[in-house]
Amino acid sequence: MRQFYIIHSGIQHVLQSVLAFQEEEILESFFTSFTLTDKQYEMSSLIKSKKIAKVIGLRDTRNIDSNKIINYPLYELIELCLKQIIGKNSFTTNRLPHWRDERFAQKVAKNISADCLGVFGFPNNLLESFKVVSENSMKIIEQPIGHILVAQKIFDEEKYLNPEFADSITFSDTDPKFLDRITEEHHLANKICVPSNFVKETMVESGVDESKITTNAYGSFLTPTDSIYHNHDKELTVLFVGQLTQRKGIKYLLEAVKVLKRDGVRVKLILVGQIFGSGSWFSKYRDCVDEYYGSVPRNHLKEIYCRSDLFILPSLFEGSALVVYEALSHGIPCIVTPNTGADSIIDDVNGYVVPLRNSHTIIEKVHLLNQDRYKLDNLKQNALETSRNLSWTNYRERLKNIVKSI
Repeated sequence: MRQFYIIHSGIQHVLQSVLAFQEEEILESFFTSFTLTDKQYEMSSLIKSKKIAKVIGLRDTRNIDSNKIINYPLYELIELCLKQIIGKNSFTTNRLPHWRDERFAQKVAKNISADCLGVFGFPNNLLESFKVVSENSMKIIEQPIGHILVAQKIFDEEKYLNPEFADSITFSDTDPKFLDRITEEHHLANKICVPSNFVKETMVESGVDESKITTNAYGSFLTPTDSIYHNHDKELTVLFVGQLTQRKGIKYLLEAVKVLKRDGVRVKLILVGQIFGSGSWFSKYRDCVDEYYGSVPRNHLKEIYCRSDLFILPSLFEGSALVVYEALSHGIPCIVTPNTGADSIIDDVNGYVVPLRNSHTIIEKVHLLNQDRYKLDNLKQNALETSRNLSWTNYRERLKNIVKSI
């Protein structure tokens, strides 16, 4: 029986994609960098390093048939070692992952059958395999984030507008070789799956054939809580979880909170995430931040979610931010921009979609919810209800239907 190859040089939510093909009984092999056996994963609980524990947590393949998994770890191991030695810079953030992907893709292409049902994978991992398989084989790309050409345009504007945050934006590589690779992949693909309307818009703007694009929203890895957090008397707790970079629009959140606090609004800001770049801006806004955590274990993050009232992510460029799904699953209304890719957020229902680069509107919405805690409760309940439909089970079912439709 002809089956599918799934290809991804790292580990993201691709495991959910693999499960979809496995459930449909059309999975031939899953090619990736490295995964853990059941015994190795159990032993990993003894590791104290938060960074290593996080990497290992993403390698949990216990629900996938181990006989279907093929690991090629060399290229990612080289990448991880160089990042430890050199640190974070444009090379290790952009060029090195591209090198890893290309070498990995070349290795995979030498070990697949041309007469397969199809190939599914992530950008920059697929070009060589697309060229190896027959014309009758399906070629599907999972595009997790917007097109790099649109990203570059947005980031160039942002660096000009806010130069003090410029070094925090590392996602900005326009290496012609990389652009040529993904352009050719898009041309060869039969179908391109995107997680949000924003990603679709960036693809079309960048010249990708719209007829190939289909939307399949992601899900939350967290089970929705049983009840919402009622807060009628205490200060309003605003939460941000993600990389502390201007790609996430962090300045627009900080400016909003700065004004709110200056105006005497009872608001508490919690930031969770690693600072990108020099972080020289942080001292300017330190008085606005009530709690800061560079990295927290999953159980501590859940505790933070459970005592938060509002989640704000004014991103400039995303795919579909999974932290929004996590917030909703804890009954937290979200304030996002259109570029966050959070299509599930509806004004006055479970949060608000505010214009890009607009602290004023963020201030306005926080004021509104701070003054009307019963309205906030209503949005919280709706957020929780929204999250019940944002499951990876639904993602997998939609992916199966997409494959059947080709």
